[in-house]
Amino acid sequence: MLADELIGLPDDVVAALLAEMSPDELELVDMAMATRVEDEWRRDPSTMAAHLDKNVRPWPYVRCLADAVRRAVEGESNRIIIMLPARYGKTKITSVWGSAWALDRYPWLQIVLASYGKDLAMANSLEVRDILSMHAGVLRAKIRRDKAAQSRWKTSAGGQVCSRRRRSFARSCSLQGNTTYPW
Repeated sequence: MLADELIGLPDDVVAALLAEMSPDELELVDMAMATRVEDEWRRDPSTMAAHLDKNVRPWPYVRCLADAVRRAVEGESNRIIIMLPARYGKTKITSVWGSAWALDRYPWLQIVLASYGKDLAMANSLEVRDILSMHAGVLRAKIRRDKAAQSRWKTSAGGQVCSRRRRSFARSCSLQGNTTYPW
C-alpha cells in the first residue's frame, strides 16, 4: 500500500517525492495517508480493543498476544501456545477481542469458541456479539438478526461464531458442512 511505503522512507526522500507530484497525485497520497491513519486502530486485536474500550490497556505482553492472534488469522502461523498466569487477559485478547477483530477483518469467517466449560464458551460468544452490536457503526461485521442465538450466531456476510464445551464441539459445531476436529 502506498501509505505503508511512504511511512518507511526517510523524511528527505518523502519530501523529494512529494515535490515532484502533481496536485492530483498529492490528493491521492493524502487520501491514502488518511485511510491508513483512520484504520490504524484495526491493526490487531489489542489496538482495536484499546480504541473501542477505554478500559483496555495495551501493555507490551498484550500487544505480543494480539500479534500472535493476528499472525494466526492472517495465516502466518498456525499454532499458538500462550503461557501466562491467570487473570492476565488471555481469554479477553484471544477469544473475545481476537474473534471480534477477525470478524471485522473477514466478516465471512467461521469461528469456533471452545472452552473447558459450556458457560465460559457461551460468555465469550456473547461478549464478541456484544462488541459487534455496540460498535456496529464502525465495525465491518454485522450480526444477522435472524441468526443471533447465544451459542451460534451469524454475520450478514455468512460468517458465524459457534461456542461449545471443548469435548462436544466437533459434533455440534460443524461449520457450513466442513468437518471440525477437536485438537
